[in-house]
Amino acid sequence: MVRLIMLRHGETKWNRDGLFRGRRDVELNETGLAQAEAAARAIWPWLVLPLTPAKIISSPLARASATAQALQTVSGLPMSTDEGLSDLDYGALEGCTVEEAEKRFPGVYLTWRADPAAVVFPGGESLQEAAGRIETFLAREFLTLKEGCVIAVSHRVPIKLMIMSLLGLPLSAFWRLRVDNASISVAEHDGKGLPVLVSMNDTNHLKLQPPVTKDF
Repeated sequence: MVRLIMLRHGETKWNRDGLFRGRRDVELNETGLAQAEAAARAIWPWLVLPLTPAKIISSPLARASATAQALQTVSGLPMSTDEGLSDLDYGALEGCTVEEAEKRFPGVYLTWRADPAAVVFPGGESLQEAAGRIETFLAREFLTLKEGCVIAVSHRVPIKLMIMSLLGLPLSAFWRLRVDNASISVAEHDGKGLPVLVSMNDTNHLKLQPPVTKDF
């Protein structure tokens, strides 16, 4: 059995303020640090009877690596980073609110909401490009393994793309999935059949810290 645990990073000030984040290296805020610790404790039961080998792979961006570090502290598992798990590159939109982005680049955000696969962000990347690196990650670290457990600590867009890929969903389904800060999603495969999504967007460990729900 192979298990993939997908953990989104904790909250940042830019999450709270509704700014496009992408490759900007924004730190976790106080709530985000607490969420990371809560998520680490929630993931621990999945590791009590570990599938070996088990490891943590994180996006190199600070908000994800700090979240992964909280899990590494609890679990003692080896931790590495992978550029493939980095957030979508929003290019010139990074640091903007939705209103600012639409004013500077008319129509880009509206197209992003209506047909996300059709957008190439100015100075950034397309959803297809991000999906390509996620496919590479899944093939290398999950789908071709015979046994083990991988905890992928990443961002909203990459985790959505992982889930969509595993379920065979088109990019047009992007807005039909929700992945909150510090949420946990789990997939498994037995090497014989298609991967199975076991759980998605679990935030029960954050009952005292409701997640930010802005999704853009």
